[in-house]
Amino acid sequence: MSNNPDPENLEHFTTSISGYEIFALRAKNGAGKKPIVMIHGAIASRRYMIPTAKLLAGNFDVVLPDLPGHGASSKPEHALTVKQHAAVLNQWIQAIGFERVNLLANSYGCQIAAQVAATYPEIVDRLILTDPTGDPSAPRLTQQFIRLTLNGFVEPLGAPLMMFKDIYDLGIRRTFETAHRMKEDDIRDSLPLVKAKTLVIRGANDFISPQEWCEEVMRLLPDAQLIVIQDAPHSVTSATPKTLTALVTEFLVK
Repeated sequence: MSNNPDPENLEHFTTSISGYEIFALRAKNGAGKKPIVMIHGAIASRRYMIPTAKLLAGNFDVVLPDLPGHGASSKPEHALTVKQHAAVLNQWIQAIGFERVNLLANSYGCQIAAQVAATYPEIVDRLILTDPTGDPSAPRLTQQFIRLTLNGFVEPLGAPLMMFKDIYDLGIRRTFETAHRMKEDDIRDSLPLVKAKTLVIRGANDFISPQEWCEEVMRLLPDAQLIVIQDAPHSVTSATPKTLTALVTEFLVK
């Protein structure tokens, strides 16, 4: 076990799966409830999800893994595809002793979470997709870059520094490969296959995931609802953790 790179006093551990070392943070306080696995977005890590994780930990076991290539996890030569990430997550969830989990994802993590729920429905109880990517109205990376730039003006003040840390961990080549992996995956193929009850959440000030796209995501899911958080940007897990925690808790305890 290495020194914890996060000053949050959360338990940290590393698990070997399919040749990868998966680093994760964990807060234990489940009281019999199904645990929450949080899945971060592209060119990111567990770092920006910690504010929400710490609040959810009052009622749930919460685990935040770094996907392969990201954060403190192993660095494969090339960025994994969405299906490869889903396969690794499925094995990892079972390896750490969970039978069924709730998945809480943000951004590109929603594409991976939807793939997990569609391919391995037996391990997913409920699904929360916050600001999902995959909007077909912006098919080019240049369009996504413009949206990302605009979104930077409404994110928390510390977001750029955190992003630079995550890019440093990921590496420039894997950063560009990850962007291509995101664009080559069509989340619309996975959504109709999801059996889990799903909550779609959007930040009202999100330039990356427009309202029309989030509404389409909701319609494609067999059992879903959409909630919009006012005055929130794309990264709701770091920008509006209290509001997000309240919505997630209400959804999971019903």
